[in-house]
Amino acid sequence: MSEPSENIPPPEPPEFPRWVNLLFGYKYSLLIFCFFVAIPCNLLSTQLKFNQSIESFYAPDNPQLRDFQQSQGWFGGDEILLVVWTQPNLVNQNGAITDEGLEEVISFESMFENIPGLDKSSIQSIGTILKPKKGKLLLHALLKFPAIRNQMVKFSEGFLISEDHKTVGIILRLIPEKDSTISRKETYRWVRDVANKHKYPAHVVGEPIQVHDMFQYVQMDGAVLGWTTMFIVTFVLYLLFRSFRWVVLPIVVVTIAIFMTRTVLYLSGVELSMVSSILNSLM
Repeated sequence: MSEPSENIPPPEPPEFPRWVNLLFGYKYSLLIFCFFVAIPCNLLSTQLKFNQSIESFYAPDNPQLRDFQQSQGWFGGDEILLVVWTQPNLVNQNGAITDEGLEEVISFESMFENIPGLDKSSIQSIGTILKPKKGKLLLHALLKFPAIRNQMVKFSEGFLISEDHKTVGIILRLIPEKDSTISRKETYRWVRDVANKHKYPAHVVGEPIQVHDMFQYVQMDGAVLGWTTMFIVTFVLYLLFRSFRWVVLPIVVVTIAIFMTRTVLYLSGVELSMVSSILNSLM
């Protein structure tokens, strides 16, 4: 069997397109450039907002969304919060509402009047129904009659007082966010702080704050998903390449790409939706 000739030349390296050779030639310059670009992109990406509205769940031409917006135009888009708690001394042994219990309700209600973002003229409770503020002389006189007083209590059952007269609530109406001096998030925090100071355990409920909490949980879950995904990818890359260099480089590239993507979205005026909130983990 003949020996292979020693004069066979080695195979020539493959020819790459010109743009690939340029990338290889300027790879360190491009790396430094990307790092410098990533710094302002990181700052701008933090300004990207999360659209925390019911409307963001639907396409602009969705018929249900159009009906919802039309209903808001007809009847107004008031946003209501309800603070509820159990008041042990609200009724006496005979089942009648006591003045002591009403005064406590009115005192607690007054603590919400100075919270920015709330319409203090629309705050209502069973206390202000049965003991209206000064100046309403005719209403004060009418409420002296037990029959009228009982009718007012009956009318308030189901939203200001429970049917067993043990659980009471305070209705808080939010003013439009554009007219408020603080954000919705801060208003909700203030309302909850006041509710937590009540001597009886009080709960803050209502569609606006529930939607807000839902989006907050989505954001937190998205952050956890993003970090978990990065940890898993890092672990898999190390198992495949057994080199920290080939672990760090892909992670850095993806991180810079995320900063740039979020910056482009911010500069385009686009807001994150429920789906795009997991952008980090998707990339």
